[in-house]
Amino acid sequence: MAAGSRAWVFGGMGSWNDLGFPDEGVEQDYEQLSSTLFAAVLTAITTATNSAAP
Repeated sequence: MAAGSRAWVFGGMGSWNDLGFPDEGVEQDYEQLSSTLFAAVLTAITTATNSAAP
């Protein structure tokens, strides 16, 4: 849970979402990586939360 919480970079000033790139190909890669990272962090947090369930 701690690792998932520390990996949350999707909000606030200077966050991951504040990045932008003039090159369209790089921007597409960034969007794909952002989606993958978001899903991985959510999975980590959800898994950690559910692992404590009886």
